[in-house]
Amino acid sequence: MKVYIETLDPALLQSRLESLLDEGGVRVPHNRYLATARAPSGVRGLVRRWGWTQRLVKAYTTWKLSGWSLRWLGRRIPVLGPFVWWAHGVLTQREFRRHTLAELGQLGVGLQALQAGLARLEANVASTLEPAAAVNAEFPRLREQVELSAARLRDFERGLGPAASSSASQRYSAWYLALENSLRGDVADIERRLEAYLPCLDCAQVGQPGWPVLDLGCGRGEWLRLLRARGFLAQGVDTNEAMLECARSEGLAVFNADLIAALRAAAPSTIGAVTAFQVVEHLDPDTLLELFDQAWRVLHPGGVLLLETPNPENLQVGAYSFWLDPTHVRPIPPPLLAHSAAHFGFIEIAIVRSNPWRENLRLELDGDAARHFEKLMFSAQDYALVARKPYAQDPTPALAAN
Repeated sequence: MKVYIETLDPALLQSRLESLLDEGGVRVPHNRYLATARAPSGVRGLVRRWGWTQRLVKAYTTWKLSGWSLRWLGRRIPVLGPFVWWAHGVLTQREFRRHTLAELGQLGVGLQALQAGLARLEANVASTLEPAAAVNAEFPRLREQVELSAARLRDFERGLGPAASSSASQRYSAWYLALENSLRGDVADIERRLEAYLPCLDCAQVGQPGWPVLDLGCGRGEWLRLLRARGFLAQGVDTNEAMLECARSEGLAVFNADLIAALRAAAPSTIGAVTAFQVVEHLDPDTLLELFDQAWRVLHPGGVLLLETPNPENLQVGAYSFWLDPTHVRPIPPPLLAHSAAHFGFIEIAIVRSNPWRENLRLELDGDAARHFEKLMFSAQDYALVARKPYAQDPTPALAAN
């Protein structure tokens, strides 16, 4: 028996079936499969006990399936046939009713078992959730303890941090100063190379009262010493205390400050020139863009932006010597630096290449391929971006790098 509903109420189903069975004249077809689930008993058991009776039943079944059956013949007997058919229907109804009530009883027992299992499951879930509820209740107190411990740890670090930080900073500063002295070159040689940039400041008439030069990452102070010798007003900032001590020993105006912080601290249009030598390759992209933005803000109209960096056009620089300094971030090709200056509104943008290889390293071969190879291997090791902040009457900025 199949019941096509999702929810079953045994009592309601039993009541409905009883009302259907009590109605008169209702003929319920015989269910020939009711007895298949039970062990054979009575006449069927006796029939199956002997082989000749089984063969007789098989022959009868074959005859019945061919269209002739006792039921078919009985229904056609005058007077007796209708009575026998009525009696057969009554017996079938009683058998179906007995079977249905038994099935409903089993469904009721199963439903009770399911309800008992559901009650046990709910009890288990409740017992499982009780510890979780207790933890949730304790969570605010635990969080307060963690925050208190974190605050104590910060206080402890503030008590010990400066000494440890100062020790590490001194060790790094001394190491980097030694690296600079070893790889960058003699101070006198660097000053001779930097003299090539002095005409850029002379033309802009900077370094005067109200138009000082601000050197970012001044290091040992080579550029500041050269500017002082030429009568320019200048000051520098750096975060390497060992290098700043070298500059202070020369009487130079230097301060321990981050370069972006120094630019932010300056008032708008109060600086004549912003310079940085071998600095921008140490900056991440966001900091580099802020350098351009802040330099534009602090420079006086007509002021100069001068940024020198290793030249990655030289393959020996880009692939080898650039990485001798572990604090370098990435090489910056000249077009990228020129584009950034034009983006922030600078004009008269120029790329000045410097520090070439020795003449004896030039190729003696002639031809386009030889000249191209010579440029890749022996071109200038450094270049500088030189740009100017326009006056109000200047034309619209345009990129004009060479």
